Amino acid sequence: MAQERFVAYRRSSMPSQTIGLEMQQSAINDYVRRTGTGIIASYQDVGAASPTQARLPNQQPQLVRALEQARAEKASLIVARLDRLTRSTAVLALLLECGPKLLVVETPNASPFVLQIYAAAAEEYRRQVSRRVKAGIVAAQAKGRDTHAHAYRSGRANQAAHRRYADRIRPIVESIRRGRRLSQGDIAAELNARGLRTVRGLKERHCECLKWNARGSGWVAEARREEEMSSAEDDRPARGTFAKLKAAWGRLAGARTAAESDAPRATAVEYKGYRIRPAPYKTNGQYQTAGVIEKDFPDGVKEHRFIRAETHQSLDSAIELALAKGKQIIDQRGDRIFI
Repeated sequence: MAQERFVAYRRSSMPSQTIGLEMQQSAINDYVRRTGTGIIASYQDVGAASPTQARLPNQQPQLVRALEQARAEKASLIVARLDRLTRSTAVLALLLECGPKLLVVETPNASPFVLQIYAAAAEEYRRQVSRRVKAGIVAAQAKGRDTHAHAYRSGRANQAAHRRYADRIRPIVESIRRGRRLSQGDIAAELNARGLRTVRGLKERHCECLKWNARGSGWVAEARREEEMSSAEDDRPARGTFAKLKAAWGRLAGARTAAESDAPRATAVEYKGYRIRPAPYKTNGQYQTAGVIEKDFPDGVKEHRFIRAETHQSLDSAIELALAKGKQIIDQRGDRIFI
């Protein structure tokens, strides 16, 4: 008799829930060891389970890949608990109808009929939780409590996480785009090929992820300055957020506009083992504060670009402030600017 083969699938709602993922994997491994079966592949999603069939490829892309491989290999899909697979009866019905065979470690002998009952219970539980939360918010607001404070703090924390992540991948994006004109989709594909996870811990990203990282990290502010500079050059205003983001990515690649090229190149200044190179550029008749911080490492030269909101009438003033800002960045962050 041929050994039964499984494609394993795990899911957690948040990247920080690593213990839950480990427990799921441990339960799957114990079952495989007891039954003498084998696992041919393992997939993992991070995020909320898809409530509908249509949103399944976007919210649980690794589950879609797991199903495709299981069908191709004529293997079964194994999960630790049913709610880690889905909380939707519609999604479960699709999986049971289209295959492959499903095994839930928590209830290995459950029939498709019983699994549908469990899924319906999980779906109703999710609705009840949603109703209780909404009712609690209404009751708190009736008592005069500020129910937006937690959301505000969560939003600020999320924005800070995106900003830290964007700062970390900025040098990588610069190295990818240097000397080439690439779209955001091309950059996303290259980051995926290098195995770099997204800010939420996902294995794959698309161009919308890069736009969101830019929006959450302050790169849009750079894009606005780029838009002003482009408007002064060709008298055409940039159109919408996409144009701003496109301009910001162009700056990350080291592209220099005509206005920047006309500005004299300042001499680099040594400071605590770093080189600060002021790079002000002209916009709307004034000079924007900008510069580059460089440092020699065993694997080559690394650089960090910065732009500040201050503008100056004279080039010398812009260079002086760029040097001061560069020293401030070095004192506060050190080598972390290259991470």
